[in-house]
Amino acid sequence: MDVLTITKIVGGLAAALGIWKFIYEVRINKKSQLRDEYKFSKEFFETVKHNELHPFSLEKGYQAIAGSRVLKANEVEYILSLENPVQCLKDFVCSRSMMNKLETEGNLRLSFKDKYKKTWSRTWRKYFYLFLYLVSAIIAMSPLLFSKYLINEDASILEQLLITFPFGVCYAWISVSAYKKIKCGEALINNQKSHKKRVILDVNDLR
Repeated sequence: MDVLTITKIVGGLAAALGIWKFIYEVRINKKSQLRDEYKFSKEFFETVKHNELHPFSLEKGYQAIAGSRVLKANEVEYILSLENPVQCLKDFVCSRSMMNKLETEGNLRLSFKDKYKKTWSRTWRKYFYLFLYLVSAIIAMSPLLFSKYLINEDASILEQLLITFPFGVCYAWISVSAYKKIKCGEALINNQKSHKKRVILDVNDLR
């Protein structure tokens, strides 16, 4: 066995070990994060139950639960009253910009803003974002997909990819995010159909 073969084997094993270590650390960190979230939420809601929090801390606590600084305490509290609150909270954080302002008393209900209320208005947007994603992906990989037709003697395929790939990926990400926002909003609104509890919040309770 020559030196080159040994070097390749050692390099391959090192790469495999590195990948395994990365995956292992990600899984460990995820488990640790879940435990931290559980501990924080348990302590926070126990404190809320005894009404021992200053309004500032209450607001910050709910924002920490949601993982967003733009949400209000009454919004998070209502979302957590729905079935499957973890997923609903993720959907709300994703689609909040599409929703009308949540009232602070009475029968709380989330609803789409006027331009998103009609099913067709959301449907054509979803198809548009899917089309934009497809076009963006094609643009990103165009030097590889159409190398026979996009021959440029002054630039290699790699050099062309350095131009098309960042541009295409950027718009692909934007379109996927916009599509996901609509899907999250629809899932959240539909989930309210199974919500039976009448939730009444007093603004003074949050102060």
